[in-house]
Amino acid sequence: AYAQAREEVPEPDRGHLRDALSLLRRVMSLDPQNVAAAETLLKLYQRCGMMAESLQLSQDVLAIDGKNQTALESKAIALLNLGDKAKLPHSATTRPGASALDVALQTSLHYNDLWPDDLEGQLLTLQILNRRDSSGKQESDRAAKLLAAAPSNPRFMLLMSVARADQRDFDGAKKYLTPVCSSPIPDARMLRIVVAQC
Repeated sequence: AYAQAREEVPEPDRGHLRDALSLLRRVMSLDPQNVAAAETLLKLYQRCGMMAESLQLSQDVLAIDGKNQTALESKAIALLNLGDKAKLPHSATTRPGASALDVALQTSLHYNDLWPDDLEGQLLTLQILNRRDSSGKQESDRAAKLLAAAPSNPRFMLLMSVARADQRDFDGAKKYLTPVCSSPIPDARMLRIVVAQC
């Protein structure tokens, strides 16, 4: 709790982040099974851009709880950001020769299966697909598949708008964004994404 509080009291030299990192690492060294501390540390690693550390810790947490939401998301984000520099995890589900983006996609899709309504998780998958395939076909196909399964779901209309905008099809993006803007936005996270899309 103190580490989380320390993280939220900013200092100009980012000393608050160093202190929070130090405290959380100490907690983890004393209690490596402390999943709550690990989740907080994962979020802090992401915030500080410490992707290699995030990847390693996410793998450690997933060894304890294979469906840990924070760890799955952190692993996919770390792999996306590290790319070829990633030290790929050795596991039964990772095929030999898989790239970091392949494993990031596998992880992100697993996350989507567990939490299909998590808009940021779906956006992460689209981002990975966009990075893997510069033509945008995989990203557009994924967004279209989600929208076809729930055509009136504003979250999936927003995803299609993002996919179209990523392909520089701004008329198509607007076509899917307009009905989203005219319907109630269910939460602040979705509102942030809608605003960014405008």
